[in-house]
Amino acid sequence: MAGHRWVYTWGTVGLVALAGCAVTTPADLEDQGYQALNGQQVEVLHGQPVEMEWRRRDGLTGTTQFEPDGSATVFTAGQTFDGQWRVANGELCTTYTDIQGGETQCYQVFGKEGEPYKFFLDGEHVLTATYP
Repeated sequence: MAGHRWVYTWGTVGLVALAGCAVTTPADLEDQGYQALNGQQVEVLHGQPVEMEWRRRDGLTGTTQFEPDGSATVFTAGQTFDGQWRVANGELCTTYTDIQGGETQCYQVFGKEGEPYKFFLDGEHVLTATYP
């Protein structure tokens, strides 16, 4: 799935949804041909420096740079936020001291060939992402 576009969106500059259509559950995505990525697939996607472009529902845009050493940096609205990423229980987990309330949030990732990836937090679609 390398080379696909991701649009990373943040809520409270944490992850939030950007959806072209109403996606409400992982089952909805599976009906559309998406598959849940496993932990190894999520790890491979971040196993080299990766920059993602993102846009929130409210229109806020930015980028996130993920590094193979587990560091992550968000650039948005003239601000920079440093944090960490890891894979746990097959999900992409991120922690940022100054956003997400400093709490680790873990996202189930769904992919479909040629389509943006979709991220779910606690069963709710919160993110659509592309890698340029």
